[in-house]
Amino acid sequence: MRKMHQRFLHLVGTLLILAATAFPAGAQTYQLFAPKNVAQANLLNLLTYYYAYPERPSISAVLEDIESSRILETDWENAQYPVLGFLSKAFSAEPEALAKEIGPSYSHSLKSVILAALMMEFLDVYAPPAYQAIINNLPPDKRPPHIAAAKVGHPKQLDMLWGALFATGDPKFLDAILKVYEDQNGPTGNPRLDIAFQKVIEWAAWSNMQQHSLVERLMRERAATAAPYVAGRLRAIVSRFEASLESLNLGTREGLFSAMVALTDASIIEELKKPPSSGIRIVKKRRFSRQEDIFVHIAFNGMEVSESYQANVTFSSILRLPDGHEQQLYENRTAIVGPAPVRFSILSARDLHQFRLPDDAPAGDYLLRVTLSDNLSGKDLNLRADFTLVE
Repeated sequence: MRKMHQRFLHLVGTLLILAATAFPAGAQTYQLFAPKNVAQANLLNLLTYYYAYPERPSISAVLEDIESSRILETDWENAQYPVLGFLSKAFSAEPEALAKEIGPSYSHSLKSVILAALMMEFLDVYAPPAYQAIINNLPPDKRPPHIAAAKVGHPKQLDMLWGALFATGDPKFLDAILKVYEDQNGPTGNPRLDIAFQKVIEWAAWSNMQQHSLVERLMRERAATAAPYVAGRLRAIVSRFEASLESLNLGTREGLFSAMVALTDASIIEELKKPPSSGIRIVKKRRFSRQEDIFVHIAFNGMEVSESYQANVTFSSILRLPDGHEQQLYENRTAIVGPAPVRFSILSARDLHQFRLPDDAPAGDYLLRVTLSDNLSGKDLNLRADFTLVE
């Protein structure tokens, strides 16, 4: 096999896209709230994967994102509980920073949630003076209970626990959700509402197993160790999750690790600029000219993710020329090495790069072979894409 010659093959403008925490949202996807614009979609992404951020943004930055998104003004009913659960644990992680990080000028809605989060975690003494004054004037019976002691009386309140889980990654909040699910007498005493609780938890746990390797791992552990009555119900959720993975098979698969490769043109750049919720349309091409950049899009999911939310996926690629000779394009190029809290989703992670054949490249049929390696599980996937260079 020949080594690549720069005279023959030009790698141009290599672009790496890591989208492990941004992916198309479907009707069956659990969300802390339904975003209505790009700012709210970005906020949703931050609150949902905050626990896995290697460098977390400051509390003031998070509050500013909540404020500028206007999610509490546009969707108070659905957003108040997850934002409250999230902020209560974000605040308790950095109490001594609160006086400096919490600003004086927020909307009434955000101020209300900030006050509730401070009181839930008994952080009054760390709050800015203006907030302390409001809290001190409240009757004791108006203070909300600590999140660990709060009685969940409505399915929407479960989002408060999901918000706390996503803020911390602490398994105790998933356990609190499952405790509601496991109560044989039901959490409310109302049979119809209790059934709603069960259905909401089953659906949210199933969906979050797809979106979070953390939740997948914890649900498998709980299903293996719970009491028989509970274990059967948890195993049913895990089984549903495993059955749903077939719809996430990207074409070439070993175990749960799957991938696809597609050749396309520069139109993909504009597609990747769209909000994640709108999805991505990739136009596959089989014919290229010498003056045209060839974009190689590799999508994959199901890679192994460590307990510290790290993945390690690399690839090597070889181009076979019309005369049968082969040239190495890449060897052990990084696709993902680092944080990857999402393990399963359509296009949960991808690499995009491009190359152009020179003016004297022979016309004819070419074959691109890609070996995609999940280095944590030891699995390799062999991908192929062919194209024709026209005169």
